[in-house]
Amino acid sequence: NKLDILKPQFEFMNNYGNHFHTICNNTKNILIKYFNKNKISEKKLWINSKNFFEIKNKSNIREKYNIDKNSYLIGSFQKDTEGKTNLPKLSKGPDIFINVLKDMYKTNKNIQVVLTGLRREYLINELKKLNIKYYYFNMISLNQVNELYNILDLYLVCSRCEGGPRSIFECGLTNRPIISTNVGIVSELMNKKSIFDANNYMTYKNAVPDNKFLKNNVEILSSRKYLNEFKDYIVNC
Repeated sequence: NKLDILKPQFEFMNNYGNHFHTICNNTKNILIKYFNKNKISEKKLWINSKNFFEIKNKSNIREKYNIDKNSYLIGSFQKDTEGKTNLPKLSKGPDIFINVLKDMYKTNKNIQVVLTGLRREYLINELKKLNIKYYYFNMISLNQVNELYNILDLYLVCSRCEGGPRSIFECGLTNRPIISTNVGIVSELMNKKSIFDANNYMTYKNAVPDNKFLKNNVEILSSRKYLNEFKDYIVNC
C-alpha cells in the first residue's frame, strides 16, 4: 500500500488531532480507513481571485522573463525532489512528467518548460539530459507566479497522490489549459476528458484540456458567497 509510509504520521495525528479537514472526497475516503470518520469533514478551499486571475494582455510577459516567444510552454510549479537527495518525489510523479514530455518532444521541438519553487533538482537534471530548454524561477512573488501561469500553453499534473493540488484552482482562475492524473480534487473540478492514468502515462494523448469547464467550477469557489460559507464551516466543524 503506497500510504503505508504515512502510518507513523497518521498515528501521530490520531493521538493529537481532534478533527481533520479534507478538501475533496478522494482524500476523505482514504482517511476514513485510518481515522474515526466522525473526526473527518470535507469542504473545498476558497481561493483568492486577487492572487490568481487571467491577464488579458499577455504580449509582453514572455519578454519580461526572457522567454522565447515562439516556444510551447509547459508548466510545473510544485516540488519534484525528495529533500536534498536529488531523487524524484514519486508522489508528485516527476518521472511521469519526464516520460510525457519526452513523448511530446518527438513531435514538437518547440517545447520548453517553466519551473518555480523549491526542490526542482530532479526535473532540472532530467531536462538537461534531454537537452530540453527550461526556465527556473525559485522563490518569487504570487504576482510573478500569476504572470507565469498566464503565458503557459499547458500545465501538466502527473501526481500519483495529492491532497489538492492547488494548481488545479490556479489554472482555473488564470484560464490555462491543463491535463492531470486522477488525484485529489481533480475529478471534482475538471472535465473527465482532461484526465489521464498515472499508471499508463501514454493515456495523456487522449486527455483534452477544457478551460471553460474548470474555470466555471473554480470561479464558484472564489466568490464572496463561498468565502462566507467556508468561514461558517471552519467555525462549526
